[in-house]
Amino acid sequence: MSKKWLSVLIKSSFIFCCFLWISSSFATTLHALLVIEDDYQDEDLNNIAQSIKVDYGNLSKFLKILDDRGIIAVKKTVLRGRQATLSRIKETIDKTTVAADDVILFYFSGHGGMEQGKTFLYTSDSANLDRQSLEKAVAAKNARLKIILTDACSNSIDGVVAMRSMANKRNAAKGQFDEVYRDLFLKHEGLLHLSASSEGEYAWSDNQLGGYFTYYFINEGLMKKPASSWEKVFTESRDKTLQMYGLLPARQRAELKTQGIKGQTPKAFALPTHLVTETNSTSTPAQPITPVTSAESEELTIENLTDKPVIFYRDIDQENEDDEDPPITLAPNEKINIPVNSVVYFQSAKDDFYYYDLETGAYYFDKDEQNQLDLYSVDAEDISDKPDADKQYQKLLTAEWEWDDGDSVVYTTLQADGKFIDRDEADRVITQGTWRIETTVDEEDGTYSQLIFELEEDGEPVRLSYSIDFLDDDNVRLELEEERINQEISEFDEDADLTVMLYRH
Repeated sequence: MSKKWLSVLIKSSFIFCCFLWISSSFATTLHALLVIEDDYQDEDLNNIAQSIKVDYGNLSKFLKILDDRGIIAVKKTVLRGRQATLSRIKETIDKTTVAADDVILFYFSGHGGMEQGKTFLYTSDSANLDRQSLEKAVAAKNARLKIILTDACSNSIDGVVAMRSMANKRNAAKGQFDEVYRDLFLKHEGLLHLSASSEGEYAWSDNQLGGYFTYYFINEGLMKKPASSWEKVFTESRDKTLQMYGLLPARQRAELKTQGIKGQTPKAFALPTHLVTETNSTSTPAQPITPVTSAESEELTIENLTDKPVIFYRDIDQENEDDEDPPITLAPNEKINIPVNSVVYFQSAKDDFYYYDLETGAYYFDKDEQNQLDLYSVDAEDISDKPDADKQYQKLLTAEWEWDDGDSVVYTTLQADGKFIDRDEADRVITQGTWRIETTVDEEDGTYSQLIFELEEDGEPVRLSYSIDFLDDDNVRLELEEERINQEISEFDEDADLTVMLYRH
């Protein structure tokens, strides 16, 4: 098994803006101008370099799909590292010549910021590329479709820790989504303007999934199973991004709440129209899409699985920080229904309040490994009324997975009989052995579950122990905690990459 270190990153106000002017005729060439800021003159800003390189690779992969499948010819120009200066960027845009049926794409990955309410992109020579000036320059090109995609912060450079590295997912089968891509890129017209977060919010990311909205919009929304309308691609990506915010550590969410930040809600400033049903060729921005709230009659359930009463609160008026929410008391094993899209909060430890944004589903209060109260989601698998962690993990993990260490992908089948098989892309068996969920008791950390693999390498028995972190039912983060070869514990380098991702295949 490969090992890859993964750290959770924070990125503030990542903006994803696309401007499309499309007609029904086929665009001959896509002119892709890619600005990859992976080598700033200010060395302190190069903490995001590796993530930016991965972004470049993933965008290039998607462009290659469009080119190889004959959707549109792609002409790529790359400004990278110390070449990606303000003057070179402006010069490249200015000198790019396009035809009336062409598409122009400007992509920027790097740092960004905001001054006096205006956002900018930060170039390698420590200069500011004003976003409005950029939009004006690209929009002036005589192309049918104009796209601006920026992956950068939009509040302050100091707030940036790192960007992203999207997961290495298998491409769709050749030709599978060609008609959908033609529909999206050739049968829509107007303006598509999307942001990864709403005003005053952060946009979140980590090293494997990348920016959560970008991951769900591109990898899930466009590459895995694209819808034939931009509105549907956006709304599905937005909803999944909202769910990811709920997986942030509760203490972090509580701290953000004190700053007035209660979630990450991607925003559509405008959407294009479909040429089949909308014949108006004038580009007029659509009204911003806001999250659809469920009717009050739709409910979610919360159950108390502890042996003591639990007191929690529902934030009825989220805009009013001074109101007093009435307490709700749940007796042991009692279950209650509350409206969906509720923000609930409760006191776990002496000074710790946890906040959760809840959608439709079943949730329960229980104690964690440190005997602290927390709120958990009952997975759609619905194993039992009182889920047993080991049984949950066993059932959820019994499947075929893509095992991604960031450098390569193998396909791992975890069988119900406790055996596992690793195969390469040619479906050849490369490793096999046994797997199980094992409960571990630690004096400091309490009781927790691990995923155990046992196999043979070069005739020697190997045992690998991984911690388990479900991002959702289809995405699992594993971290190697121990490796034993012939019963001897291996030593890892301090910089060793120990975390991998599993994606349900």
